[in-house]
Formats: sequence, C-alpha cells, structure tokens
Amino acid sequence: MEGCDVGAGEEPERRLDRVVLGSGEAPEDRLAATAAGLAVGGLRITVTGTDDTVLEKTRDRLGVVLTPRDPAAQVADPALRWLPLPVRGDLPLTTEELQRLVRLFARTTPEHERRRRQAFPPVEAVPTDEEVRVLADRVTRGDLAARQLDPSLREVLERADASEVLATIREVKARLGEVLRHRRAWVVRVVDVALGDPGAETWQRLSAHADGIEHLLRSLAELGDAVVEGVEPSEEAAQAFGALQDELAAGQPARRWFRGRTQRTAARLLESARVDGEPVTDVAGASTVRRFLEVAAESADLGQQLGSLGVPVPPDTPRDGMVAGYAEVLEALRAISRLVDVSRRLVQVLGPGPVEELPVASLEDAERVGWAGDALAAVREGELARRELETAANTLEQAAVRVAAAERLDQPAPEVAELVLCLRAAADQAYADWHVKMAAARRARRLAVLREELTSRLAEGAPGLPALLEADATEASWAPRIARWDAAWAAARELSEAMAGPAVRVVAMPELIAQSAAGGRLDVLVVHDPTAEHAEDQRLLDLAPRTVVVTRPAGPREVVLELASTGPVSGAEVRAATGLSPARSRTLLQQLVDAGELVRTGATSATRWHRADPVGDHR
Repeated sequence: MEGCDVGAGEEPERRLDRVVLGSGEAPEDRLAATAAGLAVGGLRITVTGTDDTVLEKTRDRLGVVLTPRDPAAQVADPALRWLPLPVRGDLPLTTEELQRLVRLFARTTPEHERRRRQAFPPVEAVPTDEEVRVLADRVTRGDLAARQLDPSLREVLERADASEVLATIREVKARLGEVLRHRRAWVVRVVDVALGDPGAETWQRLSAHADGIEHLLRSLAELGDAVVEGVEPSEEAAQAFGALQDELAAGQPARRWFRGRTQRTAARLLESARVDGEPVTDVAGASTVRRFLEVAAESADLGQQLGSLGVPVPPDTPRDGMVAGYAEVLEALRAISRLVDVSRRLVQVLGPGPVEELPVASLEDAERVGWAGDALAAVREGELARRELETAANTLEQAAVRVAAAERLDQPAPEVAELVLCLRAAADQAYADWHVKMAAARRARRLAVLREELTSRLAEGAPGLPALLEADATEASWAPRIARWDAAWAAARELSEAMAGPAVRVVAMPELIAQSAAGGRLDVLVVHDPTAEHAEDQRLLDLAPRTVVVTRPAGPREVVLELASTGPVSGAEVRAATGLSPARSRTLLQQLVDAGELVRTGATSATRWHRADPVGDHR
C-alpha cells in the first residue's frame, strides 16, 4: 500500500504480485476475493482480463457495493428518509409493481413458499375436464357392455379382422334400420322369409317384382299430371290408340273413319276420350292416352301379382297416392335386399365358429346382431379410451418431471400424482376436483415466483429494502411511501451517489488499454492471466503502482508456492505434489528459501516450509 504514496514528480514504485489458482478453484471466485480484499482504505481497484465470461462472472460475484463514507448521512426531507441507503440506478420497480409486491408480502404464506419449489407441468400437457369426461364415459360404457356381453363374443375383438367384423355388423344394423322404417306386417313377414332362406320362392318372386315397380314408377312420372277421361282401360284400347298415334304421326288427320279395324276402333274412342278435358286431336294427345292405358294395364297386373304374395296394393286413384304406395313398396324391397346381402357377407366374415353365436336368420336375429355389434363396439371404444387415458397420464407425469429437472425444483406438485391416478382410474369427477385444486396451486406458485422476481429486482437497486418489507408489509405503512416512491428514490439515489466510496471496476483488457490514454488514477490492477502471457506486458504494468496477476500453476515452483500458501508443508508433500525426485525437490525448496519466498522451520523429519509473505511474489 505504501508504494502508492509518491511525491510530486517522483516515479512510483512498481509492484507485481502473483496469485496462483488452487486446484479446482474457479478463477472468478479468486478474482472477486482478491479484489474485495484489496478494496479497503479507499483504494481504486480495476479487474481485467481477456476472458469475457470470467469477467462477467466476477462482476456478478462482486456486485457494486457502495459504502457511504458517512453512515449517518440522511436525506434532507424527513418524509423521504424511509428508504434504506444506499440505492443505485434507476427505479427498479414501477409504482404499480411496488404496490403489488407489498400486497404479495402481506399475503404470502408458507404454502406459497412451498409451492414455489414445486414443478407444475405445462398447461397443454394437462387434459381438460371435458376431454377426460368423454374418455371416462367411453370407458364406463365399455365396462357395462363387457359385463352384459356373452363372453364367447369377446373373442371377436381378439381377431385380426376385428375391424372388418365390427364394420360389417354396423352395416347390418344400418340396413336393419332402413327396413324397420317400413314396419308393416308384410315387411316383417318377408324379412323373416328372406333371412331364413334367401332362396325361398316367395322372396325370389318379390325381389323380381322390384324392377317392374321401378318401371311403373318411371311410366307414372312420364304421364305426369295429365288427366285422361272417357276411355276404359283395356288391351284393345291400348292397341287402338297406339295405331292412332302412328297414323297421326304419319300426317293423317284425326277422323272417325280409317281403313284398319284397329284404327276404326280408335276412331270411335276419339269422341269420348278427353285429355285434361280436351278432345284428342294430335299425336301428343294420342300418346298420352296410350301411356295412360299402358300404365293402367301394368298397374293392374303388378297389383294382382303382389296381392297374391300378401303385399298390399295401393289404389289407382288418386295417382299421387298410387305413386307413393308403389315407391314405399319398392323402397322396402330394396332395403330387405340390402339387409339380406350384408347378412350373407357377415356370415362369410365370421366364419363357421362365431356364426353360431351371431345367427342372422330372422328379423329378431338381425336386431340381436345389431345390439351385439353396439356392445362389441362399446367394449373396443372403452379399451381404446383407457389406453388414451394411460397415455395422457404418462405424458402428464413425465412433463412434470422434466419441468422439475429443467428448473431445478424440489419435486412435482402433489396434485400431479393425484391427477395421474384419476386418469388411470377413469375417474372424471375426481379429476375435475383435483384439476381445480391444481389450478389454485399453480396460481399460488405464480404469485410466489412473481414475488421472488420483484424482490430480486428491488434488491439490485436497494439492497436494504426487502428487509424492510419483511418486517412490515401493512398497507397503512406503505400507502404514503408508495405515494412518494419516485421522489424518495430520487433523493436516496442522489445522496448515495454523493456519499459513495470507490467501487471495484471490471473492464475487459482491450477496453482498459484503450482507455489508458485518457489517464485517471488507478491504485491496483488485478489481471486474470491464466497462461502468464500478459504478466510482463508493460502497458498493463504502467497503469497502476501495483499489479496482481491471477494465474494457473505453470510449474513445480508455482505448485509449491500454492501448496505453501495454505500452510506449512513437508518435503514428502512437495514431492507428491510436484512429482520431483528427492534431490530436485530439495534443490527447488532451497532456491525458494534463498529467494525469500519460503521460510524453513524445524529440523530433520520435522522440517517444514511456509510462505514468508502471503501476498505473493514481489518483483
């Protein structure tokens, strides 16, 4: 220290100290400790080096500790003296943030602190109550169906083609629904016949009439709304009007006399025939009458055949009723045909074994197959839902563990384990209850983390203020303080800057050398120089009367000095640390004693060496 006091015009005494890093010691720790140890008595300390990471860590270790020269200094305004000195920098918190921090301190409980150390999974990893309810409902329905289902049918779900079987059963149910929309006595009778024996004569004849009904409906559609009167339907009349249509199409006029007998018959009918109340005088009218007669003949024949098979025949009038009646018969026959086809396919898909458990030989059997299909589908959906719940439980559990590891927290929140159990048990109501509890716990942790963040920011600017909050966080005490928060901070900052003592600067080496041209007083320079390449740099040595180099051990000499700095060492310890032979270790120790860096005490086996000056090597 004395080397720093020089007279005017005198060349200051230069002093270089070397500090060797210990084994496993972090350089930033030694730099901070060295600088802090030297920063007494008003010395101005600067720490430098070429490793920006080490310098940044050193800055964090040191902080900017302001020590007022006059501990009794106070802010002039008594109303603003509540803010503990010193403070530094701009306002660390806004007025709103300070108000919230006061409320957080007032309302904080041990529960908040406990929650702060617990890990909560991300919100997206937690299934919603509705998602769990839907899956739990599927599991419940599956369990109920499994209890009611014949155990022998459970084997269907274990088949490799289970999906195809279930799809075919679903189609049977769908086709059955189409048939049941026509729940007439004749439909039930025909379905039983068709399913029991698809080759039965009754069913074959009925299915053959489907094309005839379809043709009749097309003819009725072509006839449209035309009203034909004055002509009794008969085969002779139909032929006569066909011939008349041909004559009229050939350009012959409509008259009462023709050469052919058929034409003469048609001519006689012209007097009474009317189409929509008008006499027939052209090809269009003759064609309409002819189509009407053909439809009447076709309807009569079809009605007779269907009636013999027990199918009710719709009346000829009104025409809309006849169209609707035949359309319903056709739709019922088509639906029965589709049901028969899919029933045959189900038999083929099931094979000889399970067919005995799911026969489709009657309408009642088809209904039973539909119910069994619903039950099997419910069982399968329940199994799939249970797997989804298990997957969700594993995902939730792993997410919480990952968060705990990433944020170095104590453990996942206990609500996570409860939610996992609820998912695996498909307990949707219990899950919803625990979900609400976890939401409350998550809010508690969020408030605790917010309090920690705000407190940390506050402590950076005003180290003594968090303790004041801990002691008293009542609204009555803090309301007037918060009202003048800006003014109190400005006054405290002004006084702190005016009364602050010297601080330790941490500056990168290139920047420090560049700034050296501007001059300025510097008492001690602490240099991080792990490879000792800057120890003799005159640009650095000229910056301060005293330079302390923090470096790694470069050889046996530095190793011995580092070892001796921790206390007296024996020759055996020196040999073990350096790996030198006894003769070379004795030579090295004697050189260090001669140089004044070590002192020898004791004799023979009790001989010990220790540092003569704990500060370091003076050059």
